[in-house]
Amino acid sequence: DFTPYGKTMKKLQDKLLKNYDNTISPYSTKFSNQTWNAGGSLANVTMMRSRLLNVKERERQFSTATGVLLEWFGPRLEWNPDQFLDINHLYVRNSRVWMPEFAPCE
Repeated sequence: DFTPYGKTMKKLQDKLLKNYDNTISPYSTKFSNQTWNAGGSLANVTMMRSRLLNVKERERQFSTATGVLLEWFGPRLEWNPDQFLDINHLYVRNSRVWMPEFAPCE
């Protein structure tokens, strides 16, 4: 059984993802050339605290474990929190939504 909050969150997720195609970038929609991104960035990449794993002084190399937070604006996933018990964020599996490609390199 869901609580009223859980039911509302499920209803919101169903509404947002019902006809959502995760293969279409939010930047290839009718919003692409409008002002939704005025003054902002297309994507924000934040490096989280890292942990030093290994140091090879001779080779001048080191290895770290680092977390990465990716944020971007997807106009197809907007909603009015007033209509959904003031829910202003929603966590979904990354396979359900479009994500920017991120490939760290050596």
